[in-house]
Amino acid sequence: HEELRQALATGAAVCRGGYVDVGPLSVSELDVAIAHAHEAQGGAQGSRALLRSAQLVRRLRIALREGAWDAVDGVLHEAEASGVCEEAAVEVGAVRREVSLRSAMLRVLSGLSSAAEARDRQSLESALTEAEALGMEHNPDLHVVARVVQAKELLERLDGCRERIATAVQEVDVESLDAALAEAAALGYEDATVARGRGVREELAELAEEADAALATLDTGRMREVLAEAARRGVRLAQAQAMRELLALPPQLLLQAQLRAAMERKDVDAVVRATIAFKTLFFRNERRRFELASFAGLRPPEDFLRGLGEDEALWGSGGADAGAGAGAGAEGSAAAAATTSAAGLERMLRHQRQPLSVSLTQLTPLHNSLALKAFRHVLGFMGDRQYSYPLTLAQELLELGLARPQMRDEIYCQVLKQLTGNAGLASLRRGWQLLYLCLSTFPPSEALENHVEYFIRRQEEPVCLAQLHRRVYLGAAARAPNISEIEAVMA
Repeated sequence: HEELRQALATGAAVCRGGYVDVGPLSVSELDVAIAHAHEAQGGAQGSRALLRSAQLVRRLRIALREGAWDAVDGVLHEAEASGVCEEAAVEVGAVRREVSLRSAMLRVLSGLSSAAEARDRQSLESALTEAEALGMEHNPDLHVVARVVQAKELLERLDGCRERIATAVQEVDVESLDAALAEAAALGYEDATVARGRGVREELAELAEEADAALATLDTGRMREVLAEAARRGVRLAQAQAMRELLALPPQLLLQAQLRAAMERKDVDAVVRATIAFKTLFFRNERRRFELASFAGLRPPEDFLRGLGEDEALWGSGGADAGAGAGAGAEGSAAAAATTSAAGLERMLRHQRQPLSVSLTQLTPLHNSLALKAFRHVLGFMGDRQYSYPLTLAQELLELGLARPQMRDEIYCQVLKQLTGNAGLASLRRGWQLLYLCLSTFPPSEALENHVEYFIRRQEEPVCLAQLHRRVYLGAAARAPNISEIEAVMA
């Protein structure tokens, strides 16, 4: 009995708080004592219990030495079921506590690994709290210590990253936010703070893109909106100074810059908008200078009046028969008006329902003949005279202007003439449609352009105004509109 007790008292493993040191472990004394006990054969009940305990401890030590933890668990369960003697209870109890502690540590290490891999800050913090309670950072097993230290370092990096993102968002510091988000991406870290930081950065990127677009197009409205939004957010935009300098330019210089930028981008719509705005400033100072009567290419009114002859019935403010039966007083008024250039111009450039006898502009004899034919097409399309196929007349008129640039100013002057003093609503509507079709097909000459624009501006026809500048910028169309396209304009 004494030999078994001495064997149980020596050769036990040293338990170090979750780490079992098997260096001092030995079973040789137990083997000898157990063999001697078997040789004794028999003995009291206490002797048999001591022998069973010695055998259990021997198996426990061997399992510990081999690192067979399942076997260790089996021996411990058996010892709990059958009980052990007092001499073995201390060692068995120590191992049981170590096994329990080891199990808790393994669970914590697994939690640390999972949380670290998922970059789950909350789970990582919870696992580290358990590790601290178990004293794992001071465990004799350096592998355990390293795992805990690595987890703590990762948590510190995640917390630092979150804090830097939150600070950058609060201070709207784009550079710091970019750096913190790049760090989060390198860490593979994602949480609500990172997502919010990324959302703010995307919004700031959109604002910067808006600023770039506003500068590229010199869109002053967008510039003001971007600057106001940047001020509201407290953002320091790199483009802010350039936008402020542009907004401080005098209107004329700004419009010139906008027009140049639009032409460089070949943005037709922007060119049209900038040109219209620029010309609006121009026409504030240049008004009556561009009345149609001031167009230098017009035929002298005396020529027109000579072509008019004595037939007063052909002329009037809106009808072919306006002067019929007017009497000698009306004839005297007509003769007096013909003596002045101003009266002649007014008559020449006013709506009439009868064909022309001479062109409105100075043309060669050949082109004068074409001008008279063209005016019949104008009359027929506008309904001032009854001709067959008015849409075909419009198409032929447009084809004439497209094929013969010398006729374009004449056609424009004829259409503007028919829109002046025209009391017929249906005729007037057709006249504007015809002007739009002309503007969609060929531009007026540079000399006539401002006169056409001034006329359109006085009548407040923004669609025709935009089409004028579109056609001037693009040049003549490749073809005249077909009948279906003319019908679409008239719809």
